[in-house]
Parts: sequence; C-alpha cells; structure tokens
Amino acid sequence: MRRAERYDASEVVAIETEREAKHQARMAAARKTFVDGPVLVLPVGLEFNYTFDPNAVLALDDKLTLYAGDIQVTDAWGLLKTTEGALFARENGRIVRVQVPAPTDATKVPLVGKGWTLELKPQWKLAAEGRPGDFVARKTNAPQNKE
Repeated sequence: MRRAERYDASEVVAIETEREAKHQARMAAARKTFVDGPVLVLPVGLEFNYTFDPNAVLALDDKLTLYAGDIQVTDAWGLLKTTEGALFARENGRIVRVQVPAPTDATKVPLVGKGWTLELKPQWKLAAEGRPGDFVARKTNAPQNKE
C-alpha cells in the first residue's frame, strides 16, 4: 500500500468506489422499474427483431439485460418504441421475452407507458397476468367464418 500511495492509490480507490456505487444504484433503479414494478411482457417469437445502442447495455444478471435509451423491437405482436429502454429476458441463452413498465391505460391505442409506445397488430390484445398490474401481449383467436 505504501508503494501504491506513490501512484495516488487512494484517489483511484475513491474513483472506483464512486463508480461502483453509481453502477449499483443504476442496477437497483432498473430492477425497480423493469422487474419489481408492474410490467408489460411481450413474448419473443420467430419474427423478433430489435435495434439498440451497444453502448447503453446493462446486464442485471446472467438472464436479464437492460437495453437503455432509444430502441425498437418488432415481432408478430407489432412495434415497440422506447426512449428509456426495455428489459430482455433470456432462458437457455435465448431471448424469450421483452419487458417494459406496465401501460398507464391498457385500453388506449396506441398503448403508452413510461418511456414507450406500442402499436399492437390486429388480433393481439393485452391481458392481465401474473402480479396485480402486470400485463402480457396475447394473440386472440381468429374470427370464425360463418357459412
């Protein structure tokens, strides 16, 4: 430690300690918004595609990754545009769902939530599922032709 002091070790430790504290606060805020609070879950299917800023990625753990900022996600259910990011969940190394904070009004078109808009395709609706306030996008049955 005496040798390290010649190279301003205490300043480096202080900088790294502050950086870690900010990182932990950012992770806690992301968990509160995208995991612990009411969320909208969008399933990932064969038409899944997304754009993101590779410099704005925060891994919460080995299964949850926050893609922060302006991103777009498309799939069979429609188009999600965010200004504050979306959480991607993986299982067995594959992305299986995207989560954003729950919508303020699940009946409004287009759907809107904190930092996002969602244009659902026809035959897709939101359904309450899981914890109180949580929603999931589900495909509804196609209308029956009557002859």
